[in-house]
Amino acid sequence: MQKGRPTDYTPELAAKICRAIASNALSIKKLCAKYDDFPHHDTINEWLGIYDSFSDQYLVAKEKQAILIADSLWDKVDNLPAITEEMNKFDREFRYQQWHLSKLAPKQFGDKKQIQQEMNINVHEQDLQALK
Repeated sequence: MQKGRPTDYTPELAAKICRAIASNALSIKKLCAKYDDFPHHDTINEWLGIYDSFSDQYLVAKEKQAILIADSLWDKVDNLPAITEEMNKFDREFRYQQWHLSKLAPKQFGDKKQIQQEMNINVHEQDLQALK
């Protein structure tokens, strides 16, 4: 019987990993350390480049994780203590989490919003002739 962490990809294991990511704020490295049936985090990173369906699932899970982290930050804001040292510690944590969210889900939490604009220009044939 083989011992150690799994290295073979299965859709079931991929789904389990993605559910774990989406349901808590731990990094993939910490999740792999927490769950013995998960592969090493380097193996998961390799799978992201090999299995397109896993990569898609992983991105969705990370977006869900980002929303979960944002919700927990709002809970912390609501319960901020009035003690200066605690507030400074929270501020550092909040800014780090905010930065982390902008990297995990830039569409929802990124610093920059891209604006797409379309413009239609109507040119009449006679105007084109006048330019020649």
